[in-house]
Amino acid sequence: MNRMLFTFLEPMQPLNTATVPKSTQYIYQVKWDGVRILAHIGGQRVWLHNRQLKERTLHYPELKKLAVQVSGDAILDGEVVTLHRGKPNFPLLLKRDLVNPHAPAAPYKIKRLMKEIPIFYLVFDLLYYNGLDLRFKPLWERQALLAEVLTTDDSINCVESFSEGDSLFKAVTEQKMEGIVAKVKDSYYISGKKHHLWWKIKCRQQQLVAIGGYTEKNGRINALLAGVYYENQFIYVGRVAAGCFWYNKNQAERNLKIPA
Repeated sequence: MNRMLFTFLEPMQPLNTATVPKSTQYIYQVKWDGVRILAHIGGQRVWLHNRQLKERTLHYPELKKLAVQVSGDAILDGEVVTLHRGKPNFPLLLKRDLVNPHAPAAPYKIKRLMKEIPIFYLVFDLLYYNGLDLRFKPLWERQALLAEVLTTDDSINCVESFSEGDSLFKAVTEQKMEGIVAKVKDSYYISGKKHHLWWKIKCRQQQLVAIGGYTEKNGRINALLAGVYYENQFIYVGRVAAGCFWYNKNQAERNLKIPA
């Protein structure tokens, strides 16, 4: 079995931009508000990890079925989301993603949360297939192969690509969703890098936050740490510095006061 198959792999990340890139070289996808998950599948084994290279296999037992829904050994890149009233709900997903899987009662808690908070895996890339590293194949070729090798169902699906970005961004904004991603059709997959081949365009939304702490630099306050209250828990969502707020949902594990 190829060593790459069950090795931590840093995902490619898009750069931020305020406007939708306009060119026939791009495809456009909805940016789902969830947890980035890479799924490694081989020999009836499914192994999951997130963007911070922390294992998530035990958090999402539903994804074990990828072993039979992918025809061969593969590494998928996608987003795990949960829905509330038909829209992605990241704070709700945190109730699953922040479970300590090694706590004594964790198996029972995870089983209960599987029923209370069902998840969906939305796949947008194929990085490896049957011994071949596909990261240096063009995006359109990786997506075409992904559609062939992944059997989709109600909870596992491929992210749809669109040829027109402005219309998609308008629709996503009207639905009060997170935003969209623009990707060059011929782009390679550059692990661990924020690259101009991929851009993310976020919809401007307001969120009431509370300050729960701060960081220091050279003995002075450098940034304020912001959080939101959700079901009597205080969840870290980002930092405020120089008058700007950076929302960082992927660092939510470093929240200020969530019990294990």
